[in-house]
Amino acid sequence: MYRIVKETNQLTGRIQYIIERYASYFFYRKWTRDLDIEGANGNIGGFTLEEAQRKLAVIKSGEITTKEVV
Repeated sequence: MYRIVKETNQLTGRIQYIIERYASYFFYRKWTRDLDIEGANGNIGGFTLEEAQRKLAVIKSGEITTKEVV
């Protein structure tokens, strides 16, 4: 399960949308920003809601990287 969270920096006024995943282990349940995606470290999202929604659709599809034989 995923969700998009809107963060507003109160000092600069910058808005950022971040994708979070629901992690549950036995009695340990929380929302985490560690999405376990190959080659992606840190927060994944965007500065617009549309960009974050597009990236979430790619994550849900499971096709993160494409390979092309040349």
